[in-house]
Amino acid sequence: MPRLLLVTYHFPPAGGAGTLRALRFARYLRGFGWETEVVCADPLPAVTRDPSLQRAVPPDVPVHFVRSFEPGRFSDSWEQPLQKIVRNLFRTFDFMLVPDEHVGWVRPALSLCSHLRSRTGGFDAVLTTGPPFSTHLIGLGLRERFGLPWVADFRDDWTGFNDAFRGGAMRRRPSYERRLEADVLRQASVVLTVNESLQAAIRARREGVEVEVIPNGFDPADFETTSPQRRPAGPFVIRHLGSLYEQRSPAVFLEGLRRLGGSERLRGRLEARFLGRVVGPVPDLLAAPDLGDVVCYDGIQPHAESIRAMCESDALLLIIDQVQQAEQIWTGKVFEYLGARRPILGLMPPEGQLARLLRESSDQHRIVPTGDAGAVAAALESMLDASFHASLPESSVLAQFRADALTQQLARLLERCVESDGALRRQGHPRLAAKGREQQPARVGVARALDEPLHRAPHQT
Repeated sequence: MPRLLLVTYHFPPAGGAGTLRALRFARYLRGFGWETEVVCADPLPAVTRDPSLQRAVPPDVPVHFVRSFEPGRFSDSWEQPLQKIVRNLFRTFDFMLVPDEHVGWVRPALSLCSHLRSRTGGFDAVLTTGPPFSTHLIGLGLRERFGLPWVADFRDDWTGFNDAFRGGAMRRRPSYERRLEADVLRQASVVLTVNESLQAAIRARREGVEVEVIPNGFDPADFETTSPQRRPAGPFVIRHLGSLYEQRSPAVFLEGLRRLGGSERLRGRLEARFLGRVVGPVPDLLAAPDLGDVVCYDGIQPHAESIRAMCESDALLLIIDQVQQAEQIWTGKVFEYLGARRPILGLMPPEGQLARLLRESSDQHRIVPTGDAGAVAAALESMLDASFHASLPESSVLAQFRADALTQQLARLLERCVESDGALRRQGHPRLAAKGREQQPARVGVARALDEPLHRAPHQT
């Protein structure tokens, strides 16, 4: 059976949406003929751990954790002065953290991957998934040194609209990042991404690159023990699950509640409940006194509890980041929303691909422009007055996004990469010739980490 090295920064026990795509691939690949071994980052102290996700990791998938030198490993409080000083130094020299603040995990991860390759007899292919985009530098180093077939999975944009979202020119290094991305796009066997908009954007930046699409999805196993049931009595409950911050703000939705009359009119009729991480101005927005009887923040919940909360809602709220080219955003959360089979109120560009997906899935979903509080109020009023079924029927659209079906697509893609790279290697293609240590290129500066000894024994679950 061929063997895949899956390199991902986020993996259980770390929680959050960034973990789910890699976890689902690892969970189902054996069923499609691939053994999988995972290299991931040791979760940072501030990262929320989710035991429900850790229980989903198959016992036959080895997981190796890399402890890295990066800002998040150090306290930002003067109660620990030495750590605070280091954290401030990272902040002062942040322009050296290319392409992101997690770049400190590249060198130890490369060293560990090299060690695993020698110890286990090698891998037939490598899959790296980002963000963080520093993860792709690990794949680049392995490709340059060993010529391994490599799939670079872009769950988000790197140097397009997401560059502005992450700070753009203020970070003082966009041109260097574009060169790094160009190296990744040139060297990868195949670039993988999550929707056609990102596929087109990546192709536009690198002519001739092969870009395939495997969207995010939902795991039907997560819903096997939770049947969607509407509560027999009580207020209409709409829930938002996931992170909220300045660029993804509930302000317009909350203004829509005010236009419906706020607490005075909606008390006992509607509840808007929020689960997940909220930062920046969002906690104050959710705590507004005039909505105190309507809006409730339920904190960060384990993934299994989040699934249960989705299925017990009358409707689900989806808010897309308020950034340029937001129509390209293809949040993975929408597929679990669809898996819960509840009506969705989406604040997003109506012309975007995500809005089209919701319209195709069910006519009970409501799409409103991101900044239109009046449209939010009208949509909520119609949802309150509508006679909703206990659950939406499972549509053919939903079946396309099952995690097992998507993983089968990945298995076929990996097989094709191995076959294609083998043919190129037999033809002596220079891109696939294994380089000697004295020939390793200096332009990226990551491949040389493979020559360093492994300073820390791999930590395996």
